[in-house]
Amino acid sequence: MMASGRFTDEERRYLRSLAAVSRVTETRITYTMAFREECMRRYWNGESSTKIFREAGLGPEIIGHKRIERCIARWRNDGVASGAHNDFRHRSMTSGVENESQLRQRVKEDERIIVLQARRIQALEDQLNQLHADFRKLRRAELSGRAIHTDMLDQDSDAGTGAERAS
Repeated sequence: MMASGRFTDEERRYLRSLAAVSRVTETRITYTMAFREECMRRYWNGESSTKIFREAGLGPEIIGHKRIERCIARWRNDGVASGAHNDFRHRSMTSGVENESQLRQRVKEDERIIVLQARRIQALEDQLNQLHADFRKLRRAELSGRAIHTDMLDQDSDAGTGAERAS
């Protein structure tokens, strides 16, 4: 790019030929949404913004370092693809097989965590239901004037009561 900040005719022709660019004027570049999302996905995964732009044919020697920094800052602030690093529909433009393998592994790990959490939630719901049932039994016994049997309480609360007393 020339020192004046304007792209020459030749530079504009080159920039228009890139998949990442949708429009070019003498002073502005408009990037495709696919490139912006891919760029931010890779950025959120820790890749260098300069490397990402360079691989798309938009190195700093062509568009300048400041333009790259400003694009990243603007897209980050605008929320462009802010969740794209977790969006498994997006595929890498440069190394799809490698990234797709990593994404599949993440999906498997996320699914495993979800199953474990669902099991824990079910166990807690079962425990809560049992506590409600025990409470209803105690309440009925109390309301009918019958003696409350401590053996019913001892079944579920021995461990908790002992632990509380020890504290």
